[in-house]
Amino acid sequence: QQQSKYQSQLVSPPVAVPPGSCYTLRFPLKVDAGAISVFAIDAGSGKQVSMPIYVSDDPDAALRDAEFRAVSPSATSVQFVIANGNFTDSLTDFTVAGTPQLAACR
Repeated sequence: QQQSKYQSQLVSPPVAVPPGSCYTLRFPLKVDAGAISVFAIDAGSGKQVSMPIYVSDDPDAALRDAEFRAVSPSATSVQFVIANGNFTDSLTDFTVAGTPQLAACR
């Protein structure tokens, strides 16, 4: 749970990717309150290399398989970030389950 606007909640370890590649990240997700954003950053520079994808709350929903695509223009190693996606300093509560899967785009 986090109340700071746009604050990172989870950051993956660096993942090696070929420059210019498209990849898909899949994992079970449930957002109980607020909103999150998911995006990739260059592991070396920390610069964002993909547009954020926003997911808002659905307290009645069960865990769902979430899928996020990103293209890394020049990075050879990226990290995936889940951040507070609220537009104000308000609570975000979410669950990530299982082991995230990374694959090349189809």
